[in-house]
Amino acid sequence: MNIIEYTLDIGVENEFSVIHMSDNHICLADERDDDRKNQLCEKRRNHFTDGCPERQKQINDEMFSYIRESRLPLIHTGDFIDFVSHKALDCAKEYFRGIETVFSAGNHEFSLYVGEAWEDEDYKRQSLEKVQNAFHDGIEYGVRSINGLKFITLDDGYYYILPEHLEQFKAEISDGEPFVLVLHNPLYSEDLYKQVMENQPPDEPPYLTGCPEKLLTKLSEHRFKQQRANETTLEFLKICNECENLRAVLAGHLHKSFVSELDSGVPQLVADGAFHNIMYKINFI
Repeated sequence: MNIIEYTLDIGVENEFSVIHMSDNHICLADERDDDRKNQLCEKRRNHFTDGCPERQKQINDEMFSYIRESRLPLIHTGDFIDFVSHKALDCAKEYFRGIETVFSAGNHEFSLYVGEAWEDEDYKRQSLEKVQNAFHDGIEYGVRSINGLKFITLDDGYYYILPEHLEQFKAEISDGEPFVLVLHNPLYSEDLYKQVMENQPPDEPPYLTGCPEKLLTKLSEHRFKQQRANETTLEFLKICNECENLRAVLAGHLHKSFVSELDSGVPQLVADGAFHNIMYKINFI
């Protein structure tokens, strides 16, 4: 188990630490699921474990044992499960039980069969209630205070922000209190975009929320439609870059670690996939 430590100097009154984890991509199914889902489980589990299925359970058991022993809060930035199944949701309930958690859902939290269909709000509603019951209420939008620092979660798993969540967010930050933003998909910044695309072909998506349309023109029609930012999302990004009380952004999704800044200079930490046996300890000072 690899624990990477970061320190964020954001001027908190009482220093504290959290665990930041993302993208476990738990692949499980059993007799309660159909044959198609069980076949998907085998295929996807091999993808995330290099052909050693038992390794996934070992990695996650070790990580969550450490979290319980350390008694540190857990900030999880989504894709804990790879697709919706009875056993995967049971697993989520068991792992997160009794742990102080801030959870921001990823796109895979609502995936019935990976890559089967266009994923949007209608698609999400097919599994939203089940997923909420497995994790906690408010997985689409939530506010939690840890040691006096506010953590705000918004679901941007489909690369957009819903209008109702934008309004909630604007109202929440109007008090001027410092806060940390917790998302699944990282927010676009020139800095992070350059890092992500450095070793990728130009027709590969950046997988960032709020990416300028001019940077998406070489994508396939499907990827362009998926990643193109709407007006609500662009307004959200603008607010984040202008907000004086935003102290940091924590995200995941990219299955690789990035340390970057928003265009405003606010730090953005992107966690590697936990299936790589990596999680992060973040010290707020």
